Parts: sequence; structure tokens; C-alpha cells
Amino acid sequence: MKPKTAFLFLIISSIIILNTSSAWAGWVSAPSMQECHGSLGGAVDKDGRIYAIGGTIDGKVERFDEHTGLWSYTTPLNVPRSYLGATTDSTGQIYAVGGFTYLPSTSPVNTVERFDPTTETWVSVADMNVNRAGAGVVADQSGRIYAIGGSDGSNSLSSVERYDPLLNQWDIITNLPTPRSYSNATLGPDGAIYAIGGYDGSSWLNSVLKYSSALDTWTEVAPISLARNVAASVTGPDGYIYAISGYNGSYTNIVERYDCITNSWSNVSPLLNARNNSGVVVTQSGYIYIFGGDIGYYRTDTVEKLYVVPEPATLLLLSLGGLIIRKLKFKN
Repeated sequence: MKPKTAFLFLIISSIIILNTSSAWAGWVSAPSMQECHGSLGGAVDKDGRIYAIGGTIDGKVERFDEHTGLWSYTTPLNVPRSYLGATTDSTGQIYAVGGFTYLPSTSPVNTVERFDPTTETWVSVADMNVNRAGAGVVADQSGRIYAIGGSDGSNSLSSVERYDPLLNQWDIITNLPTPRSYSNATLGPDGAIYAIGGYDGSSWLNSVLKYSSALDTWTEVAPISLARNVAASVTGPDGYIYAISGYNGSYTNIVERYDCITNSWSNVSPLLNARNNSGVVVTQSGYIYIFGGDIGYYRTDTVEKLYVVPEPATLLLLSLGGLIIRKLKFKN
């Protein structure tokens, strides 16, 4: 039988639901990288290929093809760096933002590089206003890139800046309410940016901050259950935000999932291996991949993936004027 479809028309201020359930099979091992990358950046291109960026003394970059199951080297960074942020803009260009350089000294930088997956070349773009490493780096829906907090090498930062690829320009925007470094940031299903956990210079944080680009304001939402440097955060294809693993004096494999409708976190299947400062991406195939990072004093080449895809009961949201159309599909 054909699926039945029901339409509910709700005022925009009414509750908005993104999904009702998701497939959940737990984390499994995926092919390891060719070498260990610690404190790296992770990104995905428009063709779904995964990039492990930096975290090696020579700035190596590896690329993973899900179809072949193979990692291969591509062009290394112009400036080797670790504790960098990485993200992809709306045109599919990949950015490596800030971080600690290896030579001539291990100090935070404000330099930014952009990678073209077609030509496999890195080029320098405008420098940030502030030298920072361990910043939360994320692109919004329009492709603008945010560098949130981080460390100047001595102190955690509260400053936030935003890059416009069209203008090739960074602008300072509203500060975080409190400093934080080694936090992770992700674009939520509601279009807001979330900065999750981190370190304020004296304590590990469980607080989560939500940024509205329309209002240029930060507000606090429900905290994660375990204060820590979050190894990686990402919004899954099921519309939940995932805070994955991390460190708070010891390494943890905890994974928490946030529902922006109920403003609540819940624990879900943990990683196979605890890690910190890892790369993370979501692919078109419905997987969350986490790769590399630090385990104790060692870097790792290991990769894990989680299959997360909305099940048949899904909700499609469309904004039409002052109304929200909520479309429910049910499988007979």
C-alpha cells in the first residue's frame, strides 16, 4: 500500500519536530588512515570524500573514499598545524583555520588556508584578527565561517570572528559569555550554531552555548552530562547533535545526543575507543565518521563510524509565510 500522508498546519511559534526516530546500530571500526594524525581537523567535500587535515609535523592531509574504502594522500598544508579547525563552505571549498604551528615554534597562528578539492591545491586567504588554536570552527547555512574561542597559548579566549568568503574578510562578532578553548562547534538543525563543552583555563565545561546569527547573540541551553573537552561534535542526519568522546583529566568514550526540541541530552552508544581532538564528519551515506586524534600521549590512525539515518516516520518542515507545514509519513 502507498504511505499515508497527513498534513498539520501550525503557527510558526508552535512546536517544531524534526524526526521521530533513527536507526541505531552502534559504532563500528572503519578503515584506518595511512598514518596517525593527532589534534587534526576534519572535513568532507561535495562528493562525500572525507579529509583528515594536519595533526602531523609535516602537515599531511589524507582523503577517504567511501566507495573504495581507501585512504590516500593529497596535497599537504602549506603551514603544518595541529589543534586547527576545519570546515567546508557552501561551494565545497575546505578551510584549515588557525592552530598551533610546529616550526619555528609551537605557537597559535591566525593564518587560514583554503583547499580546492578539484585542483587539490591549498591557498592562503585572509588572516583572522586573533591568533587562536583549539577554536570551534563551523560554517553556517550561507557558507560564512566562524572561529569560536580557542587559546592564545596562555589563556582561553572569549572572542569570536566570522569570515565572509565573498569579501575574503574576518569580522569580530559578539563575544562568548565566558572564555572557552578546545570546545567543539556544529551547525544545528535549527540553523543555530552550538559551542559544546571545552575548557575555560581552570575548569572543564559542561555548558553549551547557542548562537543566533540573526540576533548576533549567545544563549545557554541544556548542558552535557559530563564536563570535558569534547573530542568532536556534529549534527547527524537524524537532526540530533552529537557530542563525542573527549578529555577531562582522563579520556572518555562517552557519546551524548542533543534534541533541540526538548532541549535535552541523552547518552547513546559509546565509542569503541576513547579519544580527544579528533576529526568528525557526516557523509551522504548517513554515517558519522570520527577519525584520528589523541589517546593518552599517542596519536591514533583509527577510524570509527556510526550509521544514523531517519526511519520511515519522518517530518518534513517547510516554512510558508507565518505557517509551518508538518508532513508526516507513515509506513503501513
